[in-house]
Amino acid sequence: MPDQVIEIVIADWEIECCAPPPAIGQRASWRLRFVPTGDDEFATERSWMVLRHEDGGIRLRGDGIEAAYDPHRVPPPEPGRHTLRGYLSGTVHATEGDLPPAHGWVRRVRVVTRELAWEDERERVLRWVPGTARTRDVRESPRWFTRSLGPGRVDAGVLIDLQLVQGLARGVVTGHGP
Repeated sequence: MPDQVIEIVIADWEIECCAPPPAIGQRASWRLRFVPTGDDEFATERSWMVLRHEDGGIRLRGDGIEAAYDPHRVPPPEPGRHTLRGYLSGTVHATEGDLPPAHGWVRRVRVVTRELAWEDERERVLRWVPGTARTRDVRESPRWFTRSLGPGRVDAGVLIDLQLVQGLARGVVTGHGP
C-alpha cells in the first residue's frame, strides 16, 4: 500500500497539556477518534468497516488506520461497511489503551481559529460559531494558544497532514523523513 496523507484535527488543550507540538518533517503518532459531523469545515466522507469493540465501543477501520467512534453527536452505525462523514481528531488522552496510533511524518501544520459567540450570555456560555473556521500555515504548532473570556476569534488547535508510513511504529524510520 503506498503512503497516504490524512488530515488530523488536534485540539489546543491536547498540545498545551501533554502532546508534543507537531512540526513539519517530524515523526508523529496520534491515536485517532472519528467525530461524525456534517457541518464542520474539516469533515470529509470516508469508507469504514464499523466494528463493535470488546469494551462496548465502536471502532472504525479503513485505509490502514483505526479510529474510535465518538458517539457524542451522532449514534454509531451498525457493524459493517459504511461511508461516514466527519473528521479525524488526534489525541493522547481519552482513548482505549489498545487503540493503535497512526504513525507518520508531519507534512503540513495549520493553526485553526474559530469564532466564539454567546450561547447564553446570562449563564456566560460560549459556543463555536459554525462555518467560521480559518487556518494559517505554520512550520510548527505553538505550545500555547490564544484565549478569550468572551466572544471573538480564538485559536482552537491545529490541523496537520500526516503522511502515514508502514513500519514506523516499530522504530524502523528515524530522522526528518523522506
